[in-house]
Amino acid sequence: MPAIIELDNHNKKQSSQSNVLDWELFALTKMADNAIKMGDIETFTTLESLIMLRESSIIKIKWENGEPIFQISEEIDDIEKAISDLE
Repeated sequence: MPAIIELDNHNKKQSSQSNVLDWELFALTKMADNAIKMGDIETFTTLESLIMLRESSIIKIKWENGEPIFQISEEIDDIEKAISDLE
């Protein structure tokens, strides 16, 4: 999974105090924010749901040409049960 590393300002080398940001979460959240700004409630709601499924490890994301491709995680045996466990 891609990640952005933000280094401590006092130390230009990577340190144990680095903050690792979740690039995928950032990108999806930005897409959702842009959708709501454009008044596209359906896209916003869909992206919010996909973010929740990703954070629960039900789906994973593959990126192609800057666009997210959503896939069911291989670890999920029963998708309906996994989703109902979220509720």
